[in-house]
Amino acid sequence: MFAHLHCHSYYSFLRGTVSPEEIAVRAAEMGMAAAALTDRNGIYGAVEFYQACLRAGVKPILGVELTEADRSERAGGRRGRTEPARGRKAVFLARNRRGWERICRLTTDRQLQEDFSLSRYGHHLTTAGPFYVRGTVQVKDDVPTIIGRFLTGI
Repeated sequence: MFAHLHCHSYYSFLRGTVSPEEIAVRAAEMGMAAAALTDRNGIYGAVEFYQACLRAGVKPILGVELTEADRSERAGGRRGRTEPARGRKAVFLARNRRGWERICRLTTDRQLQEDFSLSRYGHHLTTAGPFYVRGTVQVKDDVPTIIGRFLTGI
């Protein structure tokens, strides 16, 4: 079984070009059992994606790609910049309702805190191991085996 676990919609400025509904429809056309929406620093398309997945018969996986604030944001630079953050990033997928609540909190904090740092919320994000937030699965360059169990409901 294959499922895209890191998809950007047009809610990720300069990152995605398709609507959340188009992602769900295309996943169904390709015979995927599930698909994830992980827009950058926002969850704006989550409801649209969730509803579209249910209509298409695809399991919706809700998530977010969070980036740390870059130096110009920390120094009081312009808010809402179009340039990507230069700091670390992490992709989180909600495993359950608690995970979704934590993703919502992290996303809110990312929008409100000019000095947002992922390490403030738990273990440091390093190449040695994943950043951990209870109720979520974190995807980095490599996909953890726990995601396979998550998708199949084990």
